[in-house]
Amino acid sequence: MTLVSIAGLACGAGALGVSTYSGSRAPDAPRVHGTDAPGDHATAQLPLKRQIPNSPRPPKVEKLKVNPQARGYRGGHLEKLWYFSAAGNEVPPQALPTNVVGYLDGHGDVPVTLRLAGSNGCVSSGKVPIYDVVVQTSDAGAINPCLGQNYVPGPEDVCPQDQTSQLHGRAIAVPGAWNETTGEYYERIGEDKKVFTLACMSGIAAKCVNWGYPPWGSLEGKSLSDYYAACIHAARAEYSSGLAYTCDGTFIDVYDRLGVQQPSTSQMPLQIEAAWGKDGPLCISAPRFPACEADAAVKALPECNGAALSGDKRARWPEDVLLVTRSTHDNVTPSGTCPKNPWLCAL
Repeated sequence: MTLVSIAGLACGAGALGVSTYSGSRAPDAPRVHGTDAPGDHATAQLPLKRQIPNSPRPPKVEKLKVNPQARGYRGGHLEKLWYFSAAGNEVPPQALPTNVVGYLDGHGDVPVTLRLAGSNGCVSSGKVPIYDVVVQTSDAGAINPCLGQNYVPGPEDVCPQDQTSQLHGRAIAVPGAWNETTGEYYERIGEDKKVFTLACMSGIAAKCVNWGYPPWGSLEGKSLSDYYAACIHAARAEYSSGLAYTCDGTFIDVYDRLGVQQPSTSQMPLQIEAAWGKDGPLCISAPRFPACEADAAVKALPECNGAALSGDKRARWPEDVLLVTRSTHDNVTPSGTCPKNPWLCAL
């Protein structure tokens, strides 16, 4: 790719080649994505607007003119609405109805209106619908939870300015949803309710689509769904399931085995961070934030063989390696600690 601020992902199936692991210990068993989540919930209106917390203020990264990275799956005030469903069980990339239901953790179902606002032509595999999302609150009436969540293009972005401006304050939809606490991905609630995610353009679920990994897409006959899954893990620096070891705005470089994103030619001192598969990290060379080096989850990962993960050796990557991330490795939170808690990223 070039220099972006969160990962991409990939799902290739090349022959098993040079090992990326310098140690003898095998990586942890991959986490199986579940299909079930908490059962039916009582219908409820969205409570007071103030009960949906604002996202932490990202650190200033004036020296890096890149896409601000996202910790959150959905971005903006959509972070509290952790899955959506339609009466007809429609999920993206199917067309979605105007009226859907969102589940607000701890409060139940709330009515959500989707207003089609055009399409996102910045995605290489085809145009993706973009929506104005309207949530009915109990105190403030109808609100747009993506208000103020603008799309900030990176240096690799080829979208014309008028196309980019159409993404501000809007959302896209992707199939499935993530449990905010455990990071588990699931496609259904119970046995018969299919679910989907609405993500503001500031959320990583939207960013990974814009970086070229729509989960319903394909490239050269290979599905991009595993690439999309790997992008979510890598973008959030999920060294441990459900935990993001990064701050918004942190710079990373990503390249994948299919060539959707190419290694950056930047003169910045980039080093291998980690290799990623559809279920998370496969090995680590150095965490994105050096303060995370002592973390137990980081120390438990096998060490990467950086020489085996270069861009010109992608054809010989082990087949479970879908993408590689690089970082400057000089990232520091305002508190100087590992940013497992998002509030450590705020200024």
